[in-house]
Amino acid sequence: MIDYRVAKKQGGFNLQKLYTDILKSKSTDRWYVQGHGDKVLISNCKALYLVPGRFPLESDFIEKTYLKDLVPDWDKGVPCVYSNLEVPLTDKISAKVFRKDDEDFYFNRDFFKYFTGDDFDYRLSKDGRALYVAYKGDLIAMILRIKVSK
Repeated sequence: MIDYRVAKKQGGFNLQKLYTDILKSKSTDRWYVQGHGDKVLISNCKALYLVPGRFPLESDFIEKTYLKDLVPDWDKGVPCVYSNLEVPLTDKISAKVFRKDDEDFYFNRDFFKYFTGDDFDYRLSKDGRALYVAYKGDLIAMILRIKVSK
């Protein structure tokens, strides 16, 4: 018998919320998983999460794929700051705003709901297309940018 219990909070994540959302997602929503040392890589093609421990559903419900090539190098990221702004882009999408120099970058607020606490560091990819999120110095996520026309 497989034990599906997980810790509620671990390594900056609310694991129960993430796993529940995966189970409740529509059949058209794609989730991918791959083991990566002592972590599990989980992706929905718009965000990549580096989750501590083992994902209890990986053998049954999620497609396995090669995600390790997508893991960014934290040291190659460019420092940025969270502006503490949330901007509604449509009726269904709100974005968190991050700033590098004088330029704003927008990221879907929904991809941050699995994080716990405020002890995060952020960096942008050099081209500004992705946000890297670290918790206590460890990379835990990469989130793709929303392009907003001005």
